[in-house]
Amino acid sequence: MISIRSVRMPSTAMTLAANAPHDIPEQPHELSVQWLTTQLRASNTIGPEAEVRSFDYTPPSAGNAMSGVTVRLRLGYDQDRPGQPATVIAKFAAADPVVKGMLEAADTYGREIAFYRDLQQQVPIPSPRFCGGGCDPAPAGAILQKLQRIYDYAPAAMHGFTARRPEKLLRASKRRYALLLEDVGEDAVVHDLITPPPAALLLPVVAQLADLHAHFWGQHELADHPALQPPLGQLPRFYRNALDRLCRDMANERFAGWLTPAHHAIYDEMYESLLTDFEIVQRPVTLVHGDPRSDNVLFFDGEPVLVDWALAAFANPAFDLAYLVTASLSGEERGDIDLVVDSYLQRLATRGHQLDPDQFRNEMRASARAIGVQVTLGLATPMPHYGEHHPADLWVPRILNYLVTTAS
Repeated sequence: MISIRSVRMPSTAMTLAANAPHDIPEQPHELSVQWLTTQLRASNTIGPEAEVRSFDYTPPSAGNAMSGVTVRLRLGYDQDRPGQPATVIAKFAAADPVVKGMLEAADTYGREIAFYRDLQQQVPIPSPRFCGGGCDPAPAGAILQKLQRIYDYAPAAMHGFTARRPEKLLRASKRRYALLLEDVGEDAVVHDLITPPPAALLLPVVAQLADLHAHFWGQHELADHPALQPPLGQLPRFYRNALDRLCRDMANERFAGWLTPAHHAIYDEMYESLLTDFEIVQRPVTLVHGDPRSDNVLFFDGEPVLVDWALAAFANPAFDLAYLVTASLSGEERGDIDLVVDSYLQRLATRGHQLDPDQFRNEMRASARAIGVQVTLGLATPMPHYGEHHPADLWVPRILNYLVTTAS
């Protein structure tokens, strides 16, 4: 049994313990029993009299931790008490300064901490509980807003250059981030981009996404929450020009062996419709997970638990479905796609939200086109790999095939 289904922490328990900047551990070797005790107490994970006396850590048995450092902590206490967790998961920023700088541009680490601190207890589906953590204050003014102003006035050629050399503009800061989460168990099965799950196994995930979307539907007051920034960032003009000036040529060269005229037509469609697609993706409807690839789902005897809520947003629910489908399915089997989409629409209808199927599928296509641009842009940047596999090598064919297969 997974404990997270039945336990929800009250909002009054979510206040972070105060952290001076130097108190926040930057990597696992900087953890201390004092910091762990303070955070676990502040989150009501342990009682006020409990004390961590020892710990050790190992990589978790499931997941890839592509965007940061993740470890499983085994905790020793001053004495045994009911309810004290034997283990928790600790997450830190990426050690690679280029990866860290890119993710900091969207405040990914700070957003994840804010989500678990403020919003996780409202989520109606299984998700790891917040056990403590914090981050240094962000500098005045959002980095993405500054970049947007720069890119709005920069020549298109600069967009291609910065796509190839993001470290020239997106430099890692000295901010520290540390997040403690409930350890949901070591027996999870994870299907990554290399070996995604079959369509039938996605149906429980789809049901959870429908429940999530229905629960937060129309709660527009969440749109300005610091944890919920727009999906795909706020730089559509940069995406468009980088695709045109650099990344499409890279895709043509890298994927020359299998790109067909139909695939090239899809890239034309991506370029032409990108600005409109961004508007569709970011239409404020409900809270979306924002990154529901199958490798962000832990399966326990077929029961899914969604993790990694760093890219949660208040946006169009079609984005979550397009993300899940294009990352998980080959895109060549229309029956598999229809199975997943129909299942979602039926589940959402039982939760009181009847959508027009054709419009929803069109919005999924718009989302898939925008995701396709983002993933293609990844060819130019030092994205974390799946071993020897670049994510684009695995994901781009599925996106393009999905768009060809679902074309009217």
